[in-house]
This record gives sequence, C-alpha cells and structure tokens, in this order.
Amino acid sequence: LLSAKLGGNDISGKLSMSNFDDPTVKGSLAAVMNLNEVKDFYPLEQGTELKGMMKANVALEGKAKVPASMKANGNVDFKDVTVKTASSPRPLKNLNGTITFNNDVIGSKQLSMNIGESDLNLGFSMKNYLGMVMQDAAKSGKPNATIKLTSRQLRTADLMSESSAQPAASNKSEQKKEGGLLPGFDIDANVSIGTLVTEKFDFNNVKGGVNVSKGVATLKNLTMNAFEGTIATKGTLDLRDEKKRPFDLDLNITKVESNSMLSKFSSIGKNLFGKFTMKTKLQGDLNDTLGLNTQSLLGEGSAEIFDGKLLGFPLTSKLADVTGVTSLREVNFKNWTNAFSIANGKINIKDLKVNAGTTDFLVGGSQGLDGSMDYSLNVKLPESVSDQLKLPGAASQLAQFFKDKDGRFNLNFIVSGMATSPSLKLDTHAQEEMAKQAVEKKKNELLDAGKKKAEDALKNLFKRP
Repeated sequence: LLSAKLGGNDISGKLSMSNFDDPTVKGSLAAVMNLNEVKDFYPLEQGTELKGMMKANVALEGKAKVPASMKANGNVDFKDVTVKTASSPRPLKNLNGTITFNNDVIGSKQLSMNIGESDLNLGFSMKNYLGMVMQDAAKSGKPNATIKLTSRQLRTADLMSESSAQPAASNKSEQKKEGGLLPGFDIDANVSIGTLVTEKFDFNNVKGGVNVSKGVATLKNLTMNAFEGTIATKGTLDLRDEKKRPFDLDLNITKVESNSMLSKFSSIGKNLFGKFTMKTKLQGDLNDTLGLNTQSLLGEGSAEIFDGKLLGFPLTSKLADVTGVTSLREVNFKNWTNAFSIANGKINIKDLKVNAGTTDFLVGGSQGLDGSMDYSLNVKLPESVSDQLKLPGAASQLAQFFKDKDGRFNLNFIVSGMATSPSLKLDTHAQEEMAKQAVEKKKNELLDAGKKKAEDALKNLFKRP
C-alpha cells in the first residue's frame, strides 16, 4: 500500500508482484492534485504555469518484461485547469471534463477548454492511441479518432503554433510530408462553430463533416454563412505543405453580397453590388495565410447577380466617355447571368448578359487574372438617349444605322487594355455596309426616277396634237 501527501495533494495506491523470474505486476493509483502547488515540489521549466485541479484513477496489470502486455484503464478529471509554457503564447485555460482510457481507446464525452480567444467543446474517441508512443502497439493499426466539436468562436491563429515553436528543419520536412498543420493520425469530425475566424475571412454558423487522413482534409457538405449569404462546399484540401495547399472543391454560393466577397478576389468586386449566386467546381492552391493563390485556379461554373449595381467601374465609365451617355457611369441592373471557365490565368466568360431595364449588355471573351481584358461587348441603348449619344469619329455619320428594329441603338465594341484602364473600339463594319447599301439603293431610286422622267418626256414629245 502507498499513501503520500505532497503539500495539499493526496496520492494513494497499491502494488503487488508475483513470480520474480517473470514478474506479473498488478497495481492501482489514485491522486488528487492541486496543480498550483506542483512548482513547490517539482522544478518546472521557466515560463511554465500550471493551475487548477486534477484527479486521476489508474489501474494496470501485466508482465513487467512485456510492456505491450500490460492492461491499463482509468480516468483523469480536470477542473479549471490552465497550462502555459514559454513556447505557447496562447495558453490552454478553463480545461474541464473527464478523459477515460483503456489499452484500446481513449476518449471523453465532453471536454471543454479555451485557447487564446477560442473556446472548444470536444467529445472524442481515439482508437489505437498507444501506437503514437509504442512501436509494438503501432503494428495493430494507425491511430484514428472520431470527434464532435462545438465552439462559439474558433480562431485558426489560436490553433497554429508560432514559428519559434516549429521543429528543427530536419524534422520539419518529415512532419510536413505526413500531416503539415494537422495531427499525424486520422480524424473523422463533425463540427458546429458559431464564428470561424481565419486570417483572411470570418465565417458564421459553420456546420458539417471533416475527414482527415495523411494530412488531407475531406469536407463533407460543409455549410456556413458569410458575406451576408450562404456557402456550401464539399471536396478536398491538402494541408501537408505549409506554403502550397491544393484544394479541389464543389462550391455553391447563394445570395452573398457581391461587393463584400468579390472584392477579396477580383478587381471588379469593389465596383459591383448585388446578391451574388454561383455554382462552380474549383481547383487551386491556398497560400500560407489560407488566402487564394489566384494563378493556380482551374474551374468552371455559372453565376447570377440580382438587383445589382455597377458603380465607378472603369469599363462602364469609359463607355460613358466614348458615347456621351453619362448614365452609364452608374448602371443599375435587374439581373446578371453568365457561364465561365478558369484556366491558364484567365477567366473565360461566355454569354454574360446584363439586363438594366431599357439598356442591355452582352459580353464574351476573357479577362486575365492580372487584369488584362479581351472582350467583345454589345450594348443596346434606348432611343431616349439620342440627344446625348455622340459616337466617335466617322461613326457619328452612321448613327441611324446603329438602330435595331425596336429603335434601340445597337453598339458593338472591342474591349482591350487593363481592367483599371480599358480601351474601347467601336465596330462599324456592319453599319458601313448598311450605309453603302442605302446609298446604292438611293442611287438606283434616282436612276429609276430619272429614267421614268425621260420616258415621259419622250412620250410627250411624240404625242400627236
């Protein structure tokens, strides 16, 4: 029997041994520890701080010469525990709950804690966990865990170690190959997070499933609220490399505010407003801050924007300058639809249609992710702008030929240059041809009229008195 008292801490246990040639050990240990007092009887590393209460009960039995044969079970209770080390600027605080274990499984029905500004409530079960510390145990299978995580707020910065805490370079490449940011064991998790804060974005009401294996996270119907709308996604995110994190995702974005979201990814975003919906398949890389590496993008999909506005957009501002129609500086539209694909650093636009009441836009072509533009642009303007419309150069003499059967001005432009300083060239080939045909028709009409007058004159000349 063992009974000890260290400060205000009680430790008790018992141990028995049989067959000293091949000893079999059987024992148990119970302890109630005030972690505030640990420093009084055990030297802690400078900067380490322990607080709170811990209660443990452990039982074991087996052959001492064969550690793998030892059978163990027990539980550890935590109450208001704080653990801080010199290398952890964000200490673990308010740890409460019970962990139970045996040789096969370690787990907890509910374990709550705070890390930095993040709070976590965990229910978990990990099988084959001894394989993480015992080579013989690893032969029975790789450790794997099922987790249920709930949190009011989770900040990715709180869960990432500082650079000073990274392992040496020789070990870092091996760690990166196996799991990178993620632990070196498989995880099947269900999450429910009130607010998820990353370095680039904040997401609310995050729910869904995540499976992690060998450093690759598979998202299973993950949904969240962001940019005043909803985002749903499934696919894979490879986190093995800290500098290059490939993803392959199906993405459904519904009624987000286009200005809030698109301004993070494209130059048009700061000038575009309205409720944005998109369905797409995307592949690419995230950078080391979990931001998007736009040059790596591949994908295709469709997009819609309802009840929107283009304000201060360089292309429509240039269009206003070229045509003299000042209302084009601010375009309010009912709907915007288009299909697109992304490859080779370009967004290829197909059948982009914007219905702005009496004005319509039809766009096709491509825009480089560097902002370069190569578009054909068709603009239909109402007849009411006749007194404003001032077409460039010789096109002003062809204004009547730009009208369609509904009386609207149908203008075709070639768009080039950069998104911030576009260049517009009015295509007048069709109108020039129409003008030639009109001149030819008028000439024929005059010739026909002259011929008729000549015939009438001849008839009058030879008419008998």
